[in-house]
Amino acid sequence: MRISCLLILCVISLPSCSVLDDSPSFEVTQSGLHYYFHEKNDGVKPQVGDEIHYNMTVRKGRKELNSNHKKEIMPLSPKKNPILQAFKIMGLGDSMTIAVFVDSLPHLISGQFEPGDTMFVDLQITDIRKKQEVEEKINEMLDKADRVTRNVRSHIKNFINGELPCTKTESGLQYLVEKEGEGKAVNTANRAALHYAVFLPNGQELESTFRKGSPKAFYFDKKRTRAVPGFSEGLALLNGGSRATLIIPYDLAYGEHGRGPIPPKSDIIIYVELMEVY
Repeated sequence: MRISCLLILCVISLPSCSVLDDSPSFEVTQSGLHYYFHEKNDGVKPQVGDEIHYNMTVRKGRKELNSNHKKEIMPLSPKKNPILQAFKIMGLGDSMTIAVFVDSLPHLISGQFEPGDTMFVDLQITDIRKKQEVEEKINEMLDKADRVTRNVRSHIKNFINGELPCTKTESGLQYLVEKEGEGKAVNTANRAALHYAVFLPNGQELESTFRKGSPKAFYFDKKRTRAVPGFSEGLALLNGGSRATLIIPYDLAYGEHGRGPIPPKSDIIIYVELMEVY
């Protein structure tokens, strides 16, 4: 996962000026990073290729602008990214504040800062996963994605041959439930965490969250999540923990004109795993 554009700062150098009159005394690294530790332990240090899990809060003075939990792969060189520069001197459990002077940035950030402002970033490393473990997880993720692809392509072939035991709804949606979930019913929920993979009838894979390694949040409020009608209808038939293949006719998908790589009047096939329903 890459750090958002808010924090890809490309800082060339930091000017010599005070941070805040009432701020703690900042130290400065050779690369120009201004920092001070809140907590410094003797924990394991991140190495190249390790996956760093951390809490991050962005502040303007004491005003909190953004707070998230993130993860990042430690690169060979942090270049000019101050977050990665900080990780080079931090260890597991450490917490630190870094100061970035807005005048050193190529552009103001999201209109929230003005010339002369200082941006503070609070960091805490909560976990470090070693390179070997990360690589094993990636391989497991890709193996899972490949199994899903083979399974769906087999379903498509059987469907074309009339050998797939589908259920058909009045709208024309056809679906095969491969595992009945025992969780909460979708039609009583607000949101779900799910994995999905999208295919064309020729077996071409268009998108797969399995290859990205993390499920997607799906909100059943149409104002928050836009989904083709066939997908929403199919999900409403399932419970948390279910696995299903949805064969969606083009009039319940992207219609007569298609979209992007999806041709006009193209049916789509979506394999979905409902991880959890809330």
